[in-house]
Amino acid sequence: MSHDRTLLDDTTDHIMAINRNDVEIVQGNYSSWWENRNRQNAFEEAENAKIKKEISHLNDAAKRNATWADKVEKSKFGQTNSGSKIDRGFVSHKSSKMMQKAKNQERRISDALTKQEGLLKNVEESEDIKIFPLDYHSDTLIEGQKKKVMLSASLCEQAHIYIWDEPLNFIDVISRSQIEDLILKYQPTLLFVEHDEYFTKKIATREIHC
Repeated sequence: MSHDRTLLDDTTDHIMAINRNDVEIVQGNYSSWWENRNRQNAFEEAENAKIKKEISHLNDAAKRNATWADKVEKSKFGQTNSGSKIDRGFVSHKSSKMMQKAKNQERRISDALTKQEGLLKNVEESEDIKIFPLDYHSDTLIEGQKKKVMLSASLCEQAHIYIWDEPLNFIDVISRSQIEDLILKYQPTLLFVEHDEYFTKKIATREIHC
C-alpha cells in the first residue's frame, strides 16, 4: 500500500481496490486501474443521466394518461352534444386502455429505477477544492494535520510565486489528483521539492537536480 503512484506503476501487476461498495482485484498497474476507473465512472454517470431523463418523461406521460383516463371515465355519465346518452361501454373501454397505458409506464419507471440503483455505487464524488479557514490550536494537531493546514493556507494566499516543500506528505491519492488538477487549471508559478515522481512529471515544466 502506497501513495507513490510511480512506485505502484513500476512494481505492481494487480491492484486491489477497496471501493465504497465492494472490493475488487484487477490486473494491471495503478495507471491502468485509474484509467479504467474513470472510464467506468464516466459511463455510469452518462447512463444515470439518461435514466433520470427517461424517468422524468415517463412520469409526465403516466400522469397525463391517468388524468385523461379519469376524465374519460367521468364523462360516461353525461350526454353527447345531440342529447343522446353516452355509450358507457365504449367510454369504459377507452378509459381502461388509458389507465393500462399509465400502469405500463409506471412499470417502466420501476424498471428504470431498479437499473439506476446498480449504477454509481463505487463513484467517489469529489468537488473542486474549497477553503473555509477556521481558527485552530496548533498544539492539538498531529504532523499530518499541520501539513494539510499549511498547504490550505498557501492555497488561500495570492502570490506571484508559491514555494512548497514536499507538499504531498500525508496526502492521499485522491487528494493528490485534486491538487494536480488545481495546479494544471490555474497554472501558478510554483517552486517545489517533492519525492512523488508521478506528481513531478505531471506538474513540473523544469527540474533542477542538486
